Amino acid sequence: MNILNRVLVILFTLLVIAASSLVLAVTLELVAPQRLRVPLLSDVLEPFAELQPPPQTVAIAIAAGLLVLALVVLIAELTPPARDKKFTIKKDDLGRVTVSENGLRRLVDREAALVPGVMEARSELYESKQGLRVKSRVSVDPGSDAPQLTDQVRDRIKGALERHLGRVAEVAVDVQIEPLDRKKRRRVR
Repeated sequence: MNILNRVLVILFTLLVIAASSLVLAVTLELVAPQRLRVPLLSDVLEPFAELQPPPQTVAIAIAAGLLVLALVVLIAELTPPARDKKFTIKKDDLGRVTVSENGLRRLVDREAALVPGVMEARSELYESKQGLRVKSRVSVDPGSDAPQLTDQVRDRIKGALERHLGRVAEVAVDVQIEPLDRKKRRRVR
């Protein structure tokens, strides 16, 4: 059903583009309605050819706005969706084994959140020649021992990734006491 919806939206935007382009061409007197050689179409467009400046300006503005809006919608519909980045785990004669970045990020965040005292975790993943690099930000309970908690989170993430992937280059953990969403950005003066 998703493909049918996209096709219908594309057809509708093409129709709006054609109609608004014709209205603009006739209103700006670039094309005479009689030259279109389609009786029904020339009858519909004839009133636009006879418009005088105040309503003519409104018709031009509306047709131009619809044209721009339809073009934006058409471009959005024709642009392919962004694909999830893949990390290569293994490459040999039999082929290549990859894992999605979103799946790894969820694994890392879940493992970090399982450490007692961690309230929230957000991670970023990078691929390097040495292996996978992980930068994880965690929000911890204010009563927790931050250095000890950092070591536990790092060990847990590294162990999970080595168990699932076989190789990890580096795991960096940044700890903060306040929630991750409410981190205030301070202006430098």
